[in-house]
Amino acid sequence: MTRPDYETDSDLCNEKNIAANIESAWGVSLQKTPRRYPYDYIALDFNEVAVALIEIKNRNNDSKKYQSYMISMGKLAECQGTAKTVGLAFVLVVGFSDKIMFWPYRKNQFDIEIGGRRDRGDNQDIEPVAQIPMKHFKDILA
Repeated sequence: MTRPDYETDSDLCNEKNIAANIESAWGVSLQKTPRRYPYDYIALDFNEVAVALIEIKNRNNDSKKYQSYMISMGKLAECQGTAKTVGLAFVLVVGFSDKIMFWPYRKNQFDIEIGGRRDRGDNQDIEPVAQIPMKHFKDILA
């Protein structure tokens, strides 16, 4: 059975706005990847050379609401595994209601537990997750 696609047009619009902020702040261009890829963008330097794989998330809460940021362990493993295979950095970027923050992947900076969403009634939303302490995130504009 195929899982529903929960990504909406609004999600894609928010992602595109966050991507524009990344390009401006870091002086890179972002190339959107096809849906089958585990990460959203490839960051290219001014010579059009790939420098990082980027996953973008958008949250409606402010950055201080939770002590950690939760992401699927499978998503994290796929993104970091691909980045390591091709010799690039993996960066998680999260747009919160008050700011945009990023976390450059670092092993041993997160805990693994069982968690996920319970509001959609989808039992596949409960899975192993990585809890990344917010202290490891940096403001994208800093």
